[in-house]
Amino acid sequence: MSAHHVTPAAPVTRDYTYNLFRNRHLPKIICAVPEHCPVPSFINSNDWAFDQVLRPADATPLGFCSRAAQAGVRFTSYYLFQTTGLTQRE
Repeated sequence: MSAHHVTPAAPVTRDYTYNLFRNRHLPKIICAVPEHCPVPSFINSNDWAFDQVLRPADATPLGFCSRAAQAGVRFTSYYLFQTTGLTQRE
């Protein structure tokens, strides 16, 4: 009988620096926009506030999924996610 060793999936590192915008009405909703992409037109000062810059080496906000962000950016140039306010390592 042989034992199969399963190695955990390698964490996905962020390959972009993101500008994070927080929704003023629903503060757990964050829009991550890579710094090299234009800010989407729905991000306006009435509904959204700049929150922070998220660099590749920074702690990952809970709710942020690097794989989902990569897919979202590929199709829409931004990534929306919901956060709990804490941080995690991906």
